Amino acid sequence: MQVAQGSQGLQVAQGSQGLQVAQGSQVLQVTQGSQGLQVAQGIQVLQVAELKKQMVLAENEMRDLRNAFQLLHGEVLERLNSLSSQREQVQQQLVRLQEENDQLVGKHSVAAETLQNERIDFPDSVEDLQELLLKCRDDLIRSKLASERLEEDVRTLQCENQLLRAQMDAEQAGRVSMEDNLSAELDNLKTELHQVKRECKVQQSSVENLQLTLTAHQETISDLKSRLDTALRAK
Repeated sequence: MQVAQGSQGLQVAQGSQGLQVAQGSQVLQVTQGSQGLQVAQGIQVLQVAELKKQMVLAENEMRDLRNAFQLLHGEVLERLNSLSSQREQVQQQLVRLQEENDQLVGKHSVAAETLQNERIDFPDSVEDLQELLLKCRDDLIRSKLASERLEEDVRTLQCENQLLRAQMDAEQAGRVSMEDNLSAELDNLKTELHQVKRECKVQQSSVENLQLTLTAHQETISDLKSRLDTALRAK
């Protein structure tokens, strides 16, 4: 079917793909043209929806990562505070043992000076002399044992102090490394999120342009249909 109208050059033809309207060199495919625009617009809308979904996922992942970082940071600080408290206790014990050792050394020095200045008065009998020797031997053994225990306690506390210090250093190094890794991952997520937002903005602008184009074509098609109906009635 073809319809022509005078000098306007309006032509209507029923093609294999739908109604075609031509005016001069402009040809519009009424059915197929509008569908093509609608398909293109639908694809753009799906792309925008997918980008928005990616943006939401990135924001959720960044929020979860930030929460995990804060939780881990709190646990590490609590552990460091505990180690610091233990180290202070060990240090206090070391000071106490050192003071006790100084007191024992002072008492021993005073006792040695006292004994040195005292008049030597040996017992008259052999039995009394043997008893005195046994007593001195027992005092010497007890003093030696006390000194050895004190030295062992000091060495033990020193080892514990060094171990706690090493643990604190390791905890601190691990915390710093973990903070660096989490910070780098957060930066990557922020960069990815900004990129997704930019792409979403571009796609949204493209959808708006397609919508404007579709509206303009629909208005043109509506106008041509109206003119076509007028031409058909005039015939």
